[in-house]
Amino acid sequence: MEKTDPKKLQGILNRVFNLFYHNLLNLPHLSAFFPSPHMFKGLVQKQSSLMANLLLDKENSLKNYESVILLHHKIGLPQEDFIDSMEFIKRQLLNLSEKGKIPASPQKIESLFHELTELSYEIYLTEDLKELRKTWEKFLAYIPEIASDQIKLLEALEQACLIRGEEKSQTAQELIAFLIKNVSCFEANHYFSSADFLLKSYSARDVSLALQKLNEELYNLVCHLTKYIRNRNYKYAYRTWARLSEKSKLLLLYSIFLKYKWEVSKEKSLSEFLLDPLFEEKIFSLIFIPTDIDKLAIRVFKIFSLNLIRLINESSYGIGTAFIHEDREREIYRCYVIYLTESEKKDWVKSSIKKLLKKAEEITCQKLSISEEQLNKYIKAVVISGDTVKLSAIAREDFPIFIDTIEETVKENFPSKTVVEISDLSETINEFQEVIAAVKLLKDPESENYLKLYGQPIINLKSEEREGIEVLSRIVLPNEKLISPYKFLKVVKKLKFTSLFDRAVLHKLKQFIENCDKKEKCKIFVNLYPTSCYNHEVLEKLTQVKEVALKKGIETVAEVIETEDVDIGKVIPSLTSHNFHIAIDDFGTGYSNFERIAQLVEYESLKYIKIDGSLVKKAKKIRCSKLL
Repeated sequence: MEKTDPKKLQGILNRVFNLFYHNLLNLPHLSAFFPSPHMFKGLVQKQSSLMANLLLDKENSLKNYESVILLHHKIGLPQEDFIDSMEFIKRQLLNLSEKGKIPASPQKIESLFHELTELSYEIYLTEDLKELRKTWEKFLAYIPEIASDQIKLLEALEQACLIRGEEKSQTAQELIAFLIKNVSCFEANHYFSSADFLLKSYSARDVSLALQKLNEELYNLVCHLTKYIRNRNYKYAYRTWARLSEKSKLLLLYSIFLKYKWEVSKEKSLSEFLLDPLFEEKIFSLIFIPTDIDKLAIRVFKIFSLNLIRLINESSYGIGTAFIHEDREREIYRCYVIYLTESEKKDWVKSSIKKLLKKAEEITCQKLSISEEQLNKYIKAVVISGDTVKLSAIAREDFPIFIDTIEETVKENFPSKTVVEISDLSETINEFQEVIAAVKLLKDPESENYLKLYGQPIINLKSEEREGIEVLSRIVLPNEKLISPYKFLKVVKKLKFTSLFDRAVLHKLKQFIENCDKKEKCKIFVNLYPTSCYNHEVLEKLTQVKEVALKKGIETVAEVIETEDVDIGKVIPSLTSHNFHIAIDDFGTGYSNFERIAQLVEYESLKYIKIDGSLVKKAKKIRCSKLL
């Protein structure tokens, strides 16, 4: 071109960019990025105008090209495809240069597109850093231990990339020095070696190791990335960033997975961790509120626990963690405190935990303005210490039931104490294992060696004659030791062995009746768990007992108690359909009351109401004037 005509040059460039975008739209995986014809036309015109200015050496034209790169990033065009587009346009312009149709030498075009490519890497890198930072900010609430570090890192990298012009070199150096210093002392590094992370990732060790490896890889990638930014080598910086982004997102996914796994199975993870022989030197404390829960009790518990957790986090007594566990369906509220410590420091940590509990107690009282007596009513804190190695004797699946047992023991034996210390677990664990072993014998419902039945006579107070017998059950261990129902019936329910237990009792009772030589007109009262009344196999066994008993002149009565699990109003029709007479047991306790009985008397099959002994004892103490 002897003389440059800007309009003619822009017309030539229009054809180049039209050809480029037409080719782009023919590629299925890229056409979706340009859905609007108006956008297509606007891009052609803008690119032509900016490229013409670049070829004509107009001032600030390279800086103005940033808007084109930002637009391609905004519509989602991948970096690799944008670079390919630069290569396509460069080839077209080199061809036109060789023919003398544009005012630029091949050397100038090569240099210009090198700068544009570097600029595109820099802008894509900066914008991708912004997008990833927004993603991490979104998930900050879920995993603050990891996300907060990531956000600090991304903000520093973003600032280093955003600097333009002469001040870039010096300011970037300062930012990068700050960045390396902060990365090397990441909070995440400390978190991955903490008791909190150890506990929460214990049930997923592969993920735990992967997270720690990812964190190390992120650190190395950040070091490489900052070096490339410092040297303004944005091509390699972006490639490093792509790997860092991939690792960072993977870190996020693994962290969310661990958090989810922890939230859905806290009790299981806790038991697996505490029962691992590798962690022999442990102290853990559990805090809970009594069974009679009201809104104030829950409020006291939560404030108490949150204060305790805060104090644990602020303390320097050792490597520890704490968390709250809520099971609203079962009305269980617990706070667990776990400490890992060396053997010679165990007593020191134990006393520190008790001091923390005492301090948390004081703060709770101040916040709620409640008395010490009220606090004792709502809070029970148990510190388990001493030879905790014995915990490993408990099976993992039985550990939650063991905790329940400790709670019940503490509530019964230490009703007025807020903090209770258990330093010797031997007797507690031995007794618990005996009960668990006894109940698990129920898995063999046909066995005749573990279950003994006794008959408690029911006497008519007027005639003083026996009118019936209540069947009582005891479990016998292989060493002939008897386990009382007070100890094993709760465990039967917690293990969800209720149907197995009732089937076993009915099987044993049927054998006993069949072996009776004489007929005797009386009634046999058989206790059933309410849930068993829906079980087909239990009802079949009960029917067999009734048929065998009738041949001996004995009437069978199914005895049930209403609980929080089952509405007895739904149980009665099930038993009535099988022609059983029914007795309600333990009237006056739990869920049974006069109003409830009034609703149930319409069932003809309901023949008996058994009043709980505690109600009778209390009634004797109440004066008549109080009842009127």
